[in-house]
Amino acid sequence: PRHLAFNPNGEVFYCLNELDATINVYRRMGDLYRLMQTIDIVPETFNSTRWAADIHITPDGCFLYASERSESLMSVMAVSEAGDHLQPVGHYTTQTQPRGFNLDNTGNYLISCGQKSDFVSVSRIDRQTGALTELACYPVGKGAMWVTVVTK
Repeated sequence: PRHLAFNPNGEVFYCLNELDATINVYRRMGDLYRLMQTIDIVPETFNSTRWAADIHITPDGCFLYASERSESLMSVMAVSEAGDHLQPVGHYTTQTQPRGFNLDNTGNYLISCGQKSDFVSVSRIDRQTGALTELACYPVGKGAMWVTVVTK
């Protein structure tokens, strides 16, 4: 396990597993959580070393994003209405070796940085499909590894 993301419904959480690049989906059942699904974040044709890094869910709970460092991918998953089932939507290239990324508080933008990139990229999230469209890249210096979104 590397990072967790909690569904806004409070009943489900998602555990990103670093070394096999999978997500475990857990649903609350009384006082315990039950494993509902384990799903790959990489494409079926993936042949590199699996190395997952970060995970975030949109504020409306509709889409989940996870980064994979070996091939610099951002994976997109559609989230079921109950939150306990993920369906792969697509994979998008992002900054080199994306250790950290985050979503803005509106769920409209994904901001990604890479440990082997000198830039941070800002992508628009399609609210209907979860697809990412890169809008801009900004220089940030060497070794960026974390993104924090601050609001006033």
